[in-house]
Amino acid sequence: MNSVASNMDMIPIRVQRLLKSLTAPKRIKTGYYLPYFQDDVEWGESQIAPYFTSHAHLRSSNRGISRQMIEDTIKHGKKVCKQGLCFYIMIGKSIPASFTRQYAERIENTVVVLKRPDIILTVYKNNKAMRQIRKKSKRLL
Repeated sequence: MNSVASNMDMIPIRVQRLLKSLTAPKRIKTGYYLPYFQDDVEWGESQIAPYFTSHAHLRSSNRGISRQMIEDTIKHGKKVCKQGLCFYIMIGKSIPASFTRQYAERIENTVVVLKRPDIILTVYKNNKAMRQIRKKSKRLL
């Protein structure tokens, strides 16, 4: 027993934490299917109602990004796929003329991150989103 304890003392703390996390029971992530999206709305390539992870639901409410803004960003925004994710970015050029000026200013620079066409991971706003997402490598290293 002492030899095992002394061996663990020789392992760096980062590696010890990693070993503990690998052996610990995994928590199941929860999310929400929002009934708002059950209408006949085209979502990217599919008509599947998107699944909001709990993180996306929390961040969208914290950042003041409404469901309508998310829907419009996915419908009209520019799509960039990198690292196994799809980023929908509402840049100024892709905002339809039918939006009011006030709504267009609110929705501009909104980014919606999807994994597969039906899981929304997170939502945020970034003025330089297009530039930063374009710089990402194609694959996650």
